[in-house]
Amino acid sequence: MSPPLDQIVPAESLDQHLSDTIEMYTGIFSFFLSPAMFLLDTVKINNLRARAAACLEQQIDVDDTMFAEAEEILANIEIFDCEQWAHENHPTFHLEWALIGRIFQAATAIYCIMSLRSIGIFPNGTHYIRKHIAYGDRLIVDLKSALPSPRLRFFLMWPLVVAGVEAGYKSSQTRRWAEEKLEELTRALGTRSPLKARVVLKAYWDGDARGWDQCFGKANCFVL
Repeated sequence: MSPPLDQIVPAESLDQHLSDTIEMYTGIFSFFLSPAMFLLDTVKINNLRARAAACLEQQIDVDDTMFAEAEEILANIEIFDCEQWAHENHPTFHLEWALIGRIFQAATAIYCIMSLRSIGIFPNGTHYIRKHIAYGDRLIVDLKSALPSPRLRFFLMWPLVVAGVEAGYKSSQTRRWAEEKLEELTRALGTRSPLKARVVLKAYWDGDARGWDQCFGKANCFVL
C-alpha cells in the first residue's frame, strides 16, 4: 500500500509485469487465495495510478483515456463470476471458495474506486460513491463470515486492511471490529504485520480526511 509515486516497479513494462505476476501466482498461491485476475487488476490499477501521478506532478491534467482505462478495469472486476470460479476450480469446498472470491472481488473493487478517486481519475460522483458503499458493506459482511474459519482466516490480511480503510467511513463499532480482528490475526499468524496495519488505520481514523491516499501517505507492507 503506497502513494502513487512511491511504488516498486519490478518490470520494464506493464505487459512484462503482468506476465511476471502470472508466473509468480503459481508459486505463491498457497499464501494468497485471490483469483489470479484480481492480482492482475491490482497491477493495472497501480500502473494507472503511477502514470496519473506523474502527469499531475508535471501539471498535466489526467485525460479521458485514463478514465476509460479505469472504467474497463472496474468493469472486469465486477463481471467476474465468483460462483463459477469456485465451482470450476474448487468443487469440493465450493462454498468457501466462492466466499473467498467475493471477498477479494469486493476488496479489489474498493481499492480500484478509492485509489483512483484519490488521484482524480474517477470523479466524486454519486455513481462511484454508491458502488463504494455497496462493496464496502459486502466486504465486511463476508469477512465476518470468513474470519472465524480456521481454514480461511490466515489468508485474509489484505482484504481486512481494505475493510479497515473502509471503516473510516463507517461507525466506531465497525472500526473496533476491524481493530479486534487485526489483533486476532497477529496471534494467529505469529507476525506483527497486523499490528502495524492497526497503527496506520487508527491514525487514519483519528484524522479528519478520508480517502485511500489520506490513509497511506507512505509505503507500507502488511501482508508478510
